[in-house]
Order: sequence, then structure tokens, then C-alpha cells
Amino acid sequence: MLRNASFWRGICEKKRAQNRCGGSGYWVESRRVKKIGEKLTGVSMEDDSIQEALKFDSLKRIKELLAEEWLDPMEADNQGWTALMSAASMGASKCLAFLLPLSDAKAVTRMQMTPLMWAALSDHKKCVEMLIPVSDVDAKDWGGKTALDLARAEKNKACVEILEVAEKAAAEKRARKLAEGRKALLG
Repeated sequence: MLRNASFWRGICEKKRAQNRCGGSGYWVESRRVKKIGEKLTGVSMEDDSIQEALKFDSLKRIKELLAEEWLDPMEADNQGWTALMSAASMGASKCLAFLLPLSDAKAVTRMQMTPLMWAALSDHKKCVEMLIPVSDVDAKDWGGKTALDLARAEKNKACVEILEVAEKAAAEKRARKLAEGRKALLG
């Protein structure tokens, strides 16, 4: 049975999540899996325009792909991965900034991982800073871990510091809303 490139990327995503080894995200496959995929499908996996554009943070190429309709920022593959998630996991900050208003920053993969989680896991401070204002910092993956938990597990100090501040601000905001709700009820 022939498999497409998305199938092999999905295998890598699952393996990375099980091992919690981080890595560069969805688009960067292990050489072994890549070679198996190429052998079975007969398709070279080197020619992936989106992968190359994000690998080199090429905003020009992302815009070209968008214009050529090769890239739909809202489209997800069979694992739930979007271009925004890939940009976050690879640290492609220019591409992330461009894709952010065109995409859903709260989208999740099948493992309930958000772009913020992938950026934190991969230790991309600039991407984490861009994603915090539009993301749910309290969101949890399938294992019950937040972006802060993932950054701590990988010992990504810069991301941990940023996420601790964001999580504290989110907790204070929830407490204010709760107090306002109680005050309105008690009148």
C-alpha cells in the first residue's frame, strides 16, 4: 500500500510526542523514515516547498505559495498540523508573524498540541512571545501538559520565564472575572 508524505510526517509527530524529544517539529523527518517513505511512494520528499520556505524562514516563498494557492493557512493535514504550527515549531518567526492573522492560533493537532506548545517545546522564544497574546496559555495537550509544562520538561529557560509571566497574568484575569461575576450576582 502506497503512503503519502503526510502519512510519514504523522509517524514522526507521534514518535516525537511519545519521546518528548522536541526536535524541529513536523516538517523535519528522520532520514530513515524519509527514505522509507520515498521508497514506498516513489516521491522525493526533498521537494517540499512549504518545508523549505519555513526551514529558511522565507517570507517571500510563503507569500508566493499563498498566491499560487499551494498554501491555505487554515488547512490542516490528517494529523491536524497547520502551516502556523510548523512555523512555530521551526522558529520561523517572520513566516509566523505573516501567517498569524491568517490562521487559527488556537488550532490543535490530534494530540491537542497548539502552535504555542510547539514553539515552547522547541525553545523558540520569539515565536512564543508572538503567540502568547492570541493563544490560550492554559490549554493542555493529550497528556495534560500546558506549554509551560512542556518548556520546563525540555529545560527551555527563556520560554519558561515568558510563559510563567503569561500564566500568572491569565490566572489574575480569571480571578478578576470571577470576582466581577460574584459581585454582579450579589448585586
